[in-house]
Amino acid sequence: MRRTTWYFGWIAGVAAVIATVLPLTLDVPFASRIATAMINLSVALAIGILTSSGARAARRDREPWPPTFEDQDLEEKAPDVPPIRDQRHAGGSR
Repeated sequence: MRRTTWYFGWIAGVAAVIATVLPLTLDVPFASRIATAMINLSVALAIGILTSSGARAARRDREPWPPTFEDQDLEEKAPDVPPIRDQRHAGGSR
């Protein structure tokens, strides 16, 4: 696990705990406190899971599409092609 993912997990976890415990300290009926705490917990978990899975999908190593010219092996594809020379130093004096 990368440090950034670990760090985000801690932040999301602490925020979820605060959002869940805070409504339990309010001076409202017990059923309202429990309902608000459960709603906050479910929203915090959904945000944390969706954000971490999105970050994980974004940092996967993927091959570029379409393949670039540099990625192709020229000796396999076209053995008759001469190597490309730098034209700035070709045949002249400085």
